[in-house]
Amino acid sequence: YWQWSEGNISNGINPFIRTSNRTGTFISDIQIPSRYTVDTNENTGPRQNGVFEGLTRDYNGHNYWVAMELPLIQDGTTPTSQGADSPARMAFINEDTGEFEKEYAYQLEPVARDGGFEVNGIVEILSYTKNRFLVLERSFASGFDDGGNDVKIYDVTIDNATDISTIDDLSTAVFTPVTKTLLFDFNDIRDQLTDGIVDNIEGISFGPSFENGKRSLIVVADNNFSTFNPQLNQFIVFEVL
Repeated sequence: YWQWSEGNISNGINPFIRTSNRTGTFISDIQIPSRYTVDTNENTGPRQNGVFEGLTRDYNGHNYWVAMELPLIQDGTTPTSQGADSPARMAFINEDTGEFEKEYAYQLEPVARDGGFEVNGIVEILSYTKNRFLVLERSFASGFDDGGNDVKIYDVTIDNATDISTIDDLSTAVFTPVTKTLLFDFNDIRDQLTDGIVDNIEGISFGPSFENGKRSLIVVADNNFSTFNPQLNQFIVFEVL
């Protein structure tokens, strides 16, 4: 079993990825490149609550991929409703060696709405075939009665993207990001959901197949302990066509 955490950058606690057995007993730590760890230089390193947010087993059942929610400080800015120069990193982890290998840049979109507090980032990834992923990108803006969430699923391929694993600073680098295609916008079904709310959807997984043989896709909201607003324990199930 793999466990991952964003740590607490503000308090000097590093993010981590660890393995354990079925009872939760620690087995080993994955070797985290230094660019993802707490840095005393305020111009480099990870952002608070913006590190390892999404993790998926590779489609073939061996090895893993992890995604940053936000860019490293030296890589780019955080998205706002005014724009986004915001490459978040996706990394391949070799299960046998426990090491990060290939890395790719995923360009985030601007925050969908203008709000008091704004954020947009990768919240989950799902490998479904060679070099291709479903990526959940969640935008939030405070001050809206519907919760302020705008969530989209992108179909992403790393084919033709630059391996940036040897580049510590993307701000001045020349590289090709992953290719992303909008697959689904949750605003399209907002009127079918409880109280018209698209909640803080942050989880995605394939589920069991339907009786017709088609695959199910399940998404789930993270309720943040309802810290900011009342929230739903929201599950949404799709049929993959």
